[in-house]
Amino acid sequence: MGNGFNFLALLYICFVLLHTVPVLYEKYEDQVDAFAEKPRPSSRNNMLCSM
Repeated sequence: MGNGFNFLALLYICFVLLHTVPVLYEKYEDQVDAFAEKPRPSSRNNMLCSM
């Protein structure tokens, strides 16, 4: 019974996220796209430069 409850909770969380994330993305599309375009430092490049 415990395994079934965990699986159902996971399904419920996925269901809620699948219906919430697209709405939030449409609402905040400009901010999300601006954040996604920012370059992120690569840890590999930082390690190579410090050697």
